[in-house]
Amino acid sequence: MSELIKVNPLSSGTVFKKGFSDVAIFTQMVKDFTGVQIKITEVENEKAFVEPVANVATKFDLFAEDKENRVIVEAQHANYSDNFDRFYYYHQISTVETIVSSNTYNFPQTVYTLVFFTDRNSPAEGKNILVHDGEMKYIADGEVIKGVFSRKHRLFFIFTKSPDSDSAISEECREWIKAIHETLTGSVCKTDYKNQEVKRLFEIIATDKTTPEDRAKMKLEHNQKDAIKEAIFEERLKTAREFLMLPIEISNSDLSSATGLSLLEIDALRKSLA
Repeated sequence: MSELIKVNPLSSGTVFKKGFSDVAIFTQMVKDFTGVQIKITEVENEKAFVEPVANVATKFDLFAEDKENRVIVEAQHANYSDNFDRFYYYHQISTVETIVSSNTYNFPQTVYTLVFFTDRNSPAEGKNILVHDGEMKYIADGEVIKGVFSRKHRLFFIFTKSPDSDSAISEECREWIKAIHETLTGSVCKTDYKNQEVKRLFEIIATDKTTPEDRAKMKLEHNQKDAIKEAIFEERLKTAREFLMLPIEISNSDLSSATGLSLLEIDALRKSLA
């Protein structure tokens, strides 16, 4: 018998942080993706370093560390740009911050950054998990030279759309990816999952567990997203309008490719300028 429950979507930053702030859920998820068992008693939300590093202040959705490992978890819910460089910057900052003195440049902790892109396909078709890490390799054949660096910092880009498209990843990782994606439908079937922490995640983000504070944060988040979408749409209209004012002929399809506007939106813009 299926056990269907209504849940809030993990595409909401508020919901994502609520669910993954649970220590047991966080540590199991980190272990399944990285292979590392961290020993923590707390997961911090909106973590910022007291002394900012470099030129841009950074704040992390979820942050936890023990003596050996530091883990950053970010969630990208609105696909307005790739943002890969931004998350790479976050990863570098959280790595550099671990060095406490110029007397030694050894990193006291290994840094893992996991970035989840909800409702988005991977830029590499059929590959849901992409990893960026630092290894020394021989230039001719790409062979990794072992034992050079004491710590291997790793940045994971995890794409949750089309959760069954990647047959090469572990079943543990697939369950997390599938779980995150399924919450976007508004309901999940707990009996479809083996991982007990995934099931507990569903219980925490169930709609009947939504507090008034959660609702207020989710509404504010929704309004902010709408404002961003509107600003981006207006910028695209402005760009399209500038193209149409040029003394050249440009097709609707070319203009759509250049601006990201739909063919219907471009046709409406043409008529308004006629």
